Amino acid sequence: MTGNLIVLENSIHPKIPNYSELAFYLKVIKTSGSIEKLKKITQIVIHRNSIEPVWMNEEIPMGLSIVFALAFHDKRYIFDFVTVLRTFDLNHEVYESFFIELLLNKWKICDQTLFLLAARSGSLSGQWGIEGYDIPKLNTVQKIRF
Repeated sequence: MTGNLIVLENSIHPKIPNYSELAFYLKVIKTSGSIEKLKKITQIVIHRNSIEPVWMNEEIPMGLSIVFALAFHDKRYIFDFVTVLRTFDLNHEVYESFFIELLLNKWKICDQTLFLLAARSGSLSGQWGIEGYDIPKLNTVQKIRF
């Protein structure tokens, strides 16, 4: 171990450290073949946390950084993000609401973020719910569809 921290060049959110486990996964996801491995780890996390939640440290539940990196990379992994969040005790959130905010800002309103918002207003309401988010308006096509 070198003692060197992996650091994001640019902070993704003012409340999220740029030197955490998240920095590692946001860099790893850009490497060839990493997505399948991260998806497999995510499934292991879902199973393990359903038995007994595990924390990476006092602020980050196991799997949060991995599944956020996947969802931030490709919106189709927002469904996995929600599944992993459902294995957490969201009455003791630290970064979860910021990660949701980042996904909403990046992907705007789409099927995946609507699913995330619906979950956040119900099964994932936790400590914060949806009150603090700047939720984008539906466009005309989306209003007709939903």
